[in-house]
Amino acid sequence: MAIDLGTLQTQNNGGFVMNLEKGFVMNLEKAGKGLKNITFAASWDPVFAGKKVDIDISAFIYHNDTLQSLDDVVWYKHTAAQTLQHSGDNRDGEGEGDDEKISIKLDGLTPDVNRIRLVATIYDFKDRGQNFGSAKNAFLTLHNDDENGKEEMRINLTGDYSMFVGIAVGDLVKKENSWQFVSIAEGYADDLNVIVNKNINAK
Repeated sequence: MAIDLGTLQTQNNGGFVMNLEKGFVMNLEKAGKGLKNITFAASWDPVFAGKKVDIDISAFIYHNDTLQSLDDVVWYKHTAAQTLQHSGDNRDGEGEGDDEKISIKLDGLTPDVNRIRLVATIYDFKDRGQNFGSAKNAFLTLHNDDENGKEEMRINLTGDYSMFVGIAVGDLVKKENSWQFVSIAEGYADDLNVIVNKNINAK
């Protein structure tokens, strides 16, 4: 299940089960009914020796494939835009379950929103000398909230992306009246500000 920069793994629990490569397209349809409510989440365990690891997730909202302003970047300092809602900053991975979450209601977006890019980064990586390999049991997930939050996809950060400090996971892309997930799987050695500026235009 290798891809350019790591491995995207799915759970064999009745959800989507497939090998995902960079550029792979997954239609968010189940028995003819598109998923309407999705959560993008990050989970990791606390590090008790050395500096704490802080993984942050964000979502870029594109209007006709353009990121128009910072108001369209949802992250822990700007927790809501359109129908997206960030759960808030978790700075160390403490607590059970998902440590950071962004919920997305696809039906309520304005008509010109055609793409949402899902991103994860390490906070203060330069001063702390960290990357995703510094985290313990770190992974990203995509949940189907129409089916009680069932996990549809999992990405292992600790192993597969250990040398990076940022990753563009993939895009939720609107095609006519339905949505697809298109994997990007691009690792970065940059902070969120640089990643935003590198992704002003979606294509």
